[in-house]
Amino acid sequence: MANVAGKPQAPEVPLKAPEPWARPQQPATEAAKPSLIGAVAGGGSLVPDFFADARKTIQDSGAQTVLAASYSLRDAGASEDFVRALQGMALLRISGPEAAWRQFELVGDDRIINLCPDEYFAAAFTQDPDRAAKVLTGLLADGAHLAWSAQAVLRVARRAFARDELDAARVLVSFGLGGGLKKLSAHTRGEFERLQTWFPEGERRQPITVPAADANFGVLSYQQPDAWSRNVGDYIQTLASLGHLVRHANLEFVGDPELTGFLNEIRSQVKDERRIIGPAATVAVLETYRDGSPLQDIPENTWILAFGWYMHHTFGQHFNFPFHPNIRPIFVSFHVNKPAMLTPEAIAYLKEHGPVGCRDWQTVALLRAAGVPAFFSGCITTTVDTVFRRDGEDTRSKIARVDALQPGEGDVLLQTQKGMLQMPFAQKLETARSWVNGYHTDYKQISTSRLHCFLPARSVGCEVEFEPKNRSDVRFGGLIGTSQADFDAIRNGILDKLAEVIPLIASGAGKEEVYARWAEVCAPAMAEADRFLARRPQVVLEDDVVARLAAAAAPATVQPDGEVTDVVLDHGQGSAGHLAKLLRSIADHADGNVRVWMAEDGVPAEVREAAEALQPQLQVVWLAEDAFAADELAGSYPYLKRRELLLALMPEIMAGSKRAVYLNGAALVRADLAGLAGLSLQGKALAARDEHRMRRQSGFGLLRLISERHHHDDAKALEMIAVTHAAHAFDFRVFDASVLVMDLEAAREAGLGRKVATLLLNYEMDFGEALNAVVGPERAVLPDEWNHSALIGTDEDPKIMNWRDTQKPWSDGYGPFVGYWRSM
Repeated sequence: MANVAGKPQAPEVPLKAPEPWARPQQPATEAAKPSLIGAVAGGGSLVPDFFADARKTIQDSGAQTVLAASYSLRDAGASEDFVRALQGMALLRISGPEAAWRQFELVGDDRIINLCPDEYFAAAFTQDPDRAAKVLTGLLADGAHLAWSAQAVLRVARRAFARDELDAARVLVSFGLGGGLKKLSAHTRGEFERLQTWFPEGERRQPITVPAADANFGVLSYQQPDAWSRNVGDYIQTLASLGHLVRHANLEFVGDPELTGFLNEIRSQVKDERRIIGPAATVAVLETYRDGSPLQDIPENTWILAFGWYMHHTFGQHFNFPFHPNIRPIFVSFHVNKPAMLTPEAIAYLKEHGPVGCRDWQTVALLRAAGVPAFFSGCITTTVDTVFRRDGEDTRSKIARVDALQPGEGDVLLQTQKGMLQMPFAQKLETARSWVNGYHTDYKQISTSRLHCFLPARSVGCEVEFEPKNRSDVRFGGLIGTSQADFDAIRNGILDKLAEVIPLIASGAGKEEVYARWAEVCAPAMAEADRFLARRPQVVLEDDVVARLAAAAAPATVQPDGEVTDVVLDHGQGSAGHLAKLLRSIADHADGNVRVWMAEDGVPAEVREAAEALQPQLQVVWLAEDAFAADELAGSYPYLKRRELLLALMPEIMAGSKRAVYLNGAALVRADLAGLAGLSLQGKALAARDEHRMRRQSGFGLLRLISERHHHDDAKALEMIAVTHAAHAFDFRVFDASVLVMDLEAAREAGLGRKVATLLLNYEMDFGEALNAVVGPERAVLPDEWNHSALIGTDEDPKIMNWRDTQKPWSDGYGPFVGYWRSM
């Protein structure tokens, strides 16, 4: 018997020892390691060791190696379930659960699943929760989990919990704490015990009782079943938010004695000029979990200030957002760090409870693209000085370096405190107060990489040098590089807006009245956001400049279009020296003539000779990248790469052509490209396959990544965010621009080349990224067979094999058709 949330809990299903492929039990004194044959003859198997080695290789950044090994094993005759499980493990790291599940869902052997339960259920519960629950129930009934590692048991239990498969989660937690695991660290035991507290019968799910009051008010903390905070900066934000309550002198706080005691203590430190004398009211305060409120028993009509970083997921399965239905949020200082949290339900919720005050301009642009009324409020920690009155002279003289990236003079402080995890809520708030009080009383000068040191320290009057790793981080737009006037405007804006709605909330006013007043006081800031989002690139190419650039790069003469398939070949990624095989594969499968357009720069003589040998069926039109060097644009734009500009201007350079196939150099053609060029584009300018690389699948996620490349040029990063986010509605799936077909006439009509080239001139992006930023969702979907990658399946007869995503065939790796490529 094991305890679950303080109650005896027997396993829900009968357990028995695992059968084939379990590791043989080791004797008390380990003998010399047997030979491979000896190990198998003794009842063991090599398969578990293979999976363990694959897992370690993936953890050591070797997922591509495991993927290559899986294809080698398939060609050597390994079982399909074995191969697919290895591919699923690798793809989970390379691409994510969608690609991984395409392999895992075809694994039918429970013995194989039993060797990779962590990875299997990470993909299964994300992509097909019902199937995952069914498979897990079967494995538990067979006692398969008795052979799992402690980490696998814990992680599968967590995912089952997140998907409300509570019976399965209880069985796994009972087993984890019941003494059956061979190795159970103190940390892992603690995580099992912590998960228990979140079951419906656990201590964190108990009803919250509050005294009768005019209003209920939630105070944000950072507990949830998954990640929880030990960052003092989070609680400094909560401390700052409480200043907006306690500055109202006639409010009486009731509820948890420790929390109300803390509120009354900081009330005594409110600056005289911030104190507001208003109507008397009683406010019941309660701890409210930012990332876990749906798991709480929140009283009806509980208001919160919804600020901070949003948000941590729950074991990779979902986000606990919208908040609990009994919560009424006022969104201010709100930062969306994970665009995936913006589900249709979340967007509708934000619209209902807007306008949303955003901590940074990046979040403003993101929410506006989703149709959410949003404005820039700045960060609530700029107002933390409300509860740090100064009686007497400022005698600060010390220097501190708080999580500073560079060494220097002063006390060294770390804002992440492990001890925070186990503290009661009121003690965490007291720790935050003590931390800021150090800035207020001791430190005159501070250097830091932490946003929530920079802003609160500046709020209480420190001289702060903010040195983050990346000034263009999406968290910082509008907060970094601010003058004192800018800082004061942020602080006063938050103070003034909340001073209008807090008294209404405390009086028990209805939500309609409160939100109407909130919209009214935020109207000027909404207009400011309109102006921000109307920004345009610093340089916008005009049609005459595009025509001049295209003419400079185009060859003097090109044969008329006629019956020819046009192909634009991009030989990036070190592929220039290997183009002969690609050109031969194009010619070998073509029934008609092919015209290949590519830059001559960097192409070795042997490739040119191979191309000449394929004439007249295959003609190469050589383009000169260095033609741009003589143009007045040359050298003026630090982010411009001439090869990318050449690709952008191909519709204009190929003025006599109607369609073109775009190929990257790491490909092999296995069908007539005329078939690709002739595909229906459904009225769109191009067709391309979905992108499958990790962190590059969300269009707005990709745009945010690109903006962060601008590093020191944070103003340019913000400009790029405004320009690109105003172009499309949130969100769209990124497409793979390394293989596509384009309607050149439609592209010219839409000014596609000019728009893409404009982005390339202004921002740190490549051709494919700029094309995505311009086209967004307005494209047809290319069948996978025309752009086949090891990441998207196991098609036995693809028409184009593309190695952009994986190890190249000229490297040491292995993969589909690599042997064929090497034999050419």
